[in-house]
Amino acid sequence: MAVEAADNAMVSLTEVKEWLNLTGTNDDDFLQRQINDWSDTIETRLGRIIKSDDYEDEIHDGGKLAILPKNLPVTAIDSITIDDSELDSDEYELDKEGCKIRMKSGLPFEGGTGEILLSYTGGFASVPGDIKRAVRQLVALEYYLSGHGRKALAKRGESAPGGGNVTYERGPADQERVIDGLIRRYGRR
Repeated sequence: MAVEAADNAMVSLTEVKEWLNLTGTNDDDFLQRQINDWSDTIETRLGRIIKSDDYEDEIHDGGKLAILPKNLPVTAIDSITIDDSELDSDEYELDKEGCKIRMKSGLPFEGGTGEILLSYTGGFASVPGDIKRAVRQLVALEYYLSGHGRKALAKRGESAPGGGNVTYERGPADQERVIDGLIRRYGRR
C-alpha cells in the first residue's frame, strides 16, 4: 500500500521529484514519508500550524492588551468568549497582519488566567514559497543521506578527480540551518 500524503504535507510528491529530477516510482514511498515527517517537524519547531484550518476554544489569558493566536495569520474570528460570555464582534479588532486581536476600547481583555476562549480560522491558504522550498531542500538532503540517494549518486558515477570517493559536505547540520531560517521568519515569538 502506497504511503499517502499527510493533511499537513507542505509540498507534493511531484514537486519533490521534480526538484530531485527523479522520474521513476521506486522511491515514492520513501519520499512521501519524508515529506510528511519534515512537514510535521517544521510545524513542531515553529510552534504553529502552516496550512489554514479552524481552531476552536484556544485558551488565552485575560488582563492583556492583545490576544496573540497560535496559528497565524488569522483570517476569520468566529468567537471570543470570556467567562462564558461571548464578545460582540464590534468590541474587538484584528490587526491588518492577522497577528493580534485588541479591544477597540484600547483597554485590556477582561478575565484572568486561561479565561478567554478563542475560535478562529488561522494559517496560510497556500503554503508560502520559502516554506515549500525549505521542505524540498530538507527532503532532498534526507534522500541523499539515505541509501536511496547514495544509489542515485553512485549511478551518476561521481568520483573524485584522480580516483577515490567523493565526500559530500551535506548533512544534518544543513537541515538545521534550513529550519533555523524558517524559525527566524515564521516561529512563534
